[in-house]
Amino acid sequence: MDVNAKYKDALKRSVSGHESDHNGLPPYIIPGTPEESHWREQHPGGIPTGKASAVTAGSTGAHLAAQAGDLEALQSEVGKKKESVHVKDANGWTPLHEGARSGHLEVVRYLIDSGADANATTGSQGHTALYWAKKELGADHPIVALLESLGVVEIGPEL
Repeated sequence: MDVNAKYKDALKRSVSGHESDHNGLPPYIIPGTPEESHWREQHPGGIPTGKASAVTAGSTGAHLAAQAGDLEALQSEVGKKKESVHVKDANGWTPLHEGARSGHLEVVRYLIDSGADANATTGSQGHTALYWAKKELGADHPIVALLESLGVVEIGPEL
């Protein structure tokens, strides 16, 4: 399944793509470790799904539209509430992070043109949209080229 289809499927199921790739585990749990066993004991149903999910808490219509690459819906959301380009979800992700990670060039351009902070970092991990674009799409993707041309800083995990 290609990445766009994967994220559209996740959107239909009301879960974010970056949280739904781990066989019911959150991304910070490594499969096959004692932590996995402990986590599964505490969460027998896996990661919860649905609109009220703790995983997707704080996602706005702008986040979901950016993730799905739905430029028209995103423009509608921003038209209703200009500051929606800056809103962070419970994980610290902005619509720009979602659009960049998902590979939607026109969404990324629109968000930047609408005032999104291209150097905004995610919550506790502090990653920029450029980091996620490179990680998910590769260094030669047009989104990476656009963000780099704007002088966006690549901030990812410290080694």
